[in-house]
Amino acid sequence: MTAPRTETRFILIVLGLLLLLPFATQFFGDRIWLLSLSVASYCLLYMINAQALNVQVGMTGLLNLGPIAFVGLGAYTGALLLTAGDNALVEFYVGVLPELSGHARWLLFFLDPNFLAYLTVIPVAVVLSVLLSLLLGLPTLKLTGDYFAIVTLGFAQIFYLVVKNEAWLTKGSFGVKDVPPLFSFAAGDDKIDFVAHTGHYFFAVAILAFCLYVVIRLRDSYLGRGLLAVRDNELAAQSNGVNVIRYRILSFVVFSALAALGGIALLARNQFVSPSDLNFMESILFLCCVVLGGMGSVRGVLIGGIALGALGEVMRLTLPEVSGLIGYDIPAQFRYVLFGVILILVMRFRPNGLLPVADEEHARGLEAKGDHRDAEPSFFTLGSKGGSKGASEAAPTSSGGDA
Repeated sequence: MTAPRTETRFILIVLGLLLLLPFATQFFGDRIWLLSLSVASYCLLYMINAQALNVQVGMTGLLNLGPIAFVGLGAYTGALLLTAGDNALVEFYVGVLPELSGHARWLLFFLDPNFLAYLTVIPVAVVLSVLLSLLLGLPTLKLTGDYFAIVTLGFAQIFYLVVKNEAWLTKGSFGVKDVPPLFSFAAGDDKIDFVAHTGHYFFAVAILAFCLYVVIRLRDSYLGRGLLAVRDNELAAQSNGVNVIRYRILSFVVFSALAALGGIALLARNQFVSPSDLNFMESILFLCCVVLGGMGSVRGVLIGGIALGALGEVMRLTLPEVSGLIGYDIPAQFRYVLFGVILILVMRFRPNGLLPVADEEHARGLEAKGDHRDAEPSFFTLGSKGGSKGASEAAPTSSGGDA
């Protein structure tokens, strides 16, 4: 039991540090505090969406190039429901809940009308995202490799064009504005400044913790073993009784549900959503987090999300100052060049990621139990019929009555 606690301890330490960060950075002044919250909240969005994508890319071997569409669906669903009828949903809770004052407002935050309105739209966003994943997945999940990747890429572009051009529903290029904050006492003349800046942050930490719980429980269940068998060798898995299509659909459904939660976290942070938030580059960066950390590795993807999220935000904030110092205007897109260089170096010296699956499974003690295979997922073998090294010997461990 020592090894499983290693992974749990690592995740608890990461979540604990994230929770303590807003309190610790207050001692360094308002500017450092706000900058650290901005960077950390950006990292949280990357970690949530990268964990969602990891279910499909890392655990099932399906190369999805359009995760931002499902993130956008969650954000747009929440924004449209929260702003419908002059914030009718919030006003409904204002009418049925007692009015809180003083410290009771934040001590009983779960009775805040804005917070309850956000909780109400989450199931709707998740259900719509799952239905859309089924609509896209059922006709296309027999596709593999590049073909499936092209379908998801095309779907993301279609979704982007729909939200940009169907102004009657999505407000078009202007986006959905005036979304209420996560807590009613985070706005107005009597707002609590600390809550105004950190409410959405702690909300995102809670969503990340939930996503980690779902992904780990899925990975450690018989369903997770079926997903891994499909990833490693579809033919061997199918010959041992694994329903490949069923498990692909399962991975698509779980991914879309978690991505919708990521969209709600994005909405709570920005209180605004527009087509510019659905940039295709965001999908690529989510995929980069998975590849950089280690495909299929829960801890690795956490590290990848922190690394790329922090690097991108820090560069965005510091590039203008560096441009002023050297007297040359460095374009904001330069950070993508740095991302590319980092990925090239990682693929050269750590082709399976910073914390690959083998290292994570060693920490969980699975090697000693003989419960897993020697193979590791590679970015260049996603969707490959032949799978990777050792997959054919491993498939029987994921078959039969378990899967």
